Amino acid sequence: MKAYKYHDRSGLILFLGILSLFMCGPLGLAAWIMAGSDLRKIRKGFLSPEKIRILKIGRALGIIGTAIFVVVIVSGAAILQNQFGELPGVFGYTPLAADQAAFAGEWLGRKGLS
Repeated sequence: MKAYKYHDRSGLILFLGILSLFMCGPLGLAAWIMAGSDLRKIRKGFLSPEKIRILKIGRALGIIGTAIFVVVIVSGAAILQNQFGELPGVFGYTPLAADQAAFAGEWLGRKGLS
């Protein structure tokens, strides 16, 4: 049996990929990146190719979990935008009310005082 330079993380990658589907989407990105790194190590001969199938499944689950997370975030932002319209101070310019016009102008702070 050949001694390899790195240890096997396939179980962790599969676990992160599964969690990304059900609980936390950013874990999918971690599984995706880690699996890609380990697959490169296998190609270079630094890691055992014994559990390559588990790595590929974990990577696929990580990609799917990340995609679901992005879709949920984008659709949630679209729903909020549709529900509340343009949120003041977040998505665009909000003009001052007529009673606040006296506060508009250049503020100099302590350095601008004589």
